[in-house]
Amino acid sequence: MQDSSGHGADGRFVGDASRVDGSCAANPWSTYPGAGTDDYAVTDRPTTGPQVFSLEVWFRSADPAGGRVFGFTSDTAPASTYRDRHLYIDAGGGLRFGVQGTGNLFNFTVGGGDVSDGEWHHAVATFESRSMTLYVDGQREERRTDAVAARQYDGHWRTGRGTLVGWPESGNFGFAGDIDSATVYDRVLGAETVAARFAVGR
Repeated sequence: MQDSSGHGADGRFVGDASRVDGSCAANPWSTYPGAGTDDYAVTDRPTTGPQVFSLEVWFRSADPAGGRVFGFTSDTAPASTYRDRHLYIDAGGGLRFGVQGTGNLFNFTVGGGDVSDGEWHHAVATFESRSMTLYVDGQREERRTDAVAARQYDGHWRTGRGTLVGWPESGNFGFAGDIDSATVYDRVLGAETVAARFAVGR
C-alpha cells in the first residue's frame, strides 16, 4: 500500500486482508474476514501520536459483535502495548471513538448509533484538547470536553484487527467487513466540512 499524501506512511496487508480491485470509477476498497483472524493493514514507519487530528473512514459490516475499524497502535502486531485514537464497533453494534488520556490513562469514548447493518457508513472523529467529537453519516453523534490530552507514544496507523482490552463495551477484536478511504488529518474538521464530505459519498 502506498501513502498518497506524500508523508511516506506506506503500509501493508497482513493475513487475508486484501484490496478489492476495480477501476478508479468503481472506487476499490479493502476487505477483512473478521473475528478470530489476524487480518489487518498497517503502516510500516512509526510516527508520533498526534494531539490534534481527525480520522475519516468509510466502512460496512453486518457483524453485530464488534471489531476495530481504524486507529493508532504502538506496535505492528495485533496485540499492541498501547492502542487508542481509534474507531471501533462495540458489542452492541454501535460505533465508538476512543482516546486514552494522560495521567491516570482513563479511556475517553464517545458513541453513535447502530452501524452493523451491512450498509456503507461514513465516520469522522476529531480530537483537540477538551474537545472530542464523533460524526456518523454527516451528523454529529456525541461530543465531550473533559479529555485534555491523548497518551503520547510513537506508533502505527491500522485498519482491521486490533486488541480492544480495557475499552468500554468491546466485542470482537477483528473487524469483519469492508473499509475504504481511511484518512488521518492533522487538523480538526468542522461540522460543515464533515457534512459536505458525506454528501459527496465514497
